[in-house]
Amino acid sequence: NDLKGSKIKDGDFAFTHNQFEIGHRWGAFEVALFWRYDYFLTFSPDTAWLFYLDNNVDSNNTNSNPQTNLELKNYDVRLNANHIESQGAAIGYSFYLLPELAVKTRLNYFNSSDMTKGSLSGNITTSADDYTGTLNLDYAYKHDSLLNREEESISGQGVGLDIDIFWQVTDKMSLYVQGRDVFSYIEWSDVTYTEATAITNRVSYDENGLINVIPNISGIEGYRNQIQRLPNRYLFDLNYHLENWQLAVQLYRYENLNFPRLKFGSREKVINWHVGYDLKTNAVEFGVEHSNVSFKIKSEQLDFSEAHDFALSLSVNYLIE
Repeated sequence: NDLKGSKIKDGDFAFTHNQFEIGHRWGAFEVALFWRYDYFLTFSPDTAWLFYLDNNVDSNNTNSNPQTNLELKNYDVRLNANHIESQGAAIGYSFYLLPELAVKTRLNYFNSSDMTKGSLSGNITTSADDYTGTLNLDYAYKHDSLLNREEESISGQGVGLDIDIFWQVTDKMSLYVQGRDVFSYIEWSDVTYTEATAITNRVSYDENGLINVIPNISGIEGYRNQIQRLPNRYLFDLNYHLENWQLAVQLYRYENLNFPRLKFGSREKVINWHVGYDLKTNAVEFGVEHSNVSFKIKSEQLDFSEAHDFALSLSVNYLIE
């Protein structure tokens, strides 16, 4: 919601991965068609706070100078964005290296029509009644979110590699490693881009306390070839099996971010269930699995719209005999 609403929490990253897929598997082979939407942001807490201030009015502020909610300090501005929307196809193959060691590789082809890749950096220094600073911008995009350049069609193609490894360590212990976008390479030709420097030398506030900036901007808008790589996603799952129960220690890694997790559930029943807990985000996961259907949901808030960690997954399998 453009950071509108309640005061934001401190943080320095945000990401989302969304995928819808339909496929067919026979023997060791599988094929699939998919749609994907991914966004990965890293930023300084100062940057998030400045964007929040720019999009909100503090209704509790009754001072004659509404800008006094802005701290008197130097704000470090750092924002890196990596976004892509793609359709594509995939082919996978499973094989055994050892009787207890199985591997699946999958090659994904991406046909993409929307992206954002680039950075915003600089500093903003506040004073009693305004702020000044310099910002440097370098990014390629379809939709220009910052300077409102007219949108143009763009196109990119590329490939990605997924790897799954399952190792039955002992009768009661197994290790599963899931790698997504282990390698990726997407090439964009003549994509719209902007390189610019903005000096915020004309600043004012309206009667509601919103910042009004008329920057002095210099730079270029043009077209360039761009190589885009997607964040790596890994899941390491060490699972200990009891007769009717299982306990797992997991590590989910998104690029350079680590999320340790614990999971407990039933096994080898008609319908299995599990509960999980993310030690970093305090999110709780609940899932049920059947031979044909699996479902799981995760959140650290009962009100999903307020959640800072939310996941939803549904899979349906149909056996053709």
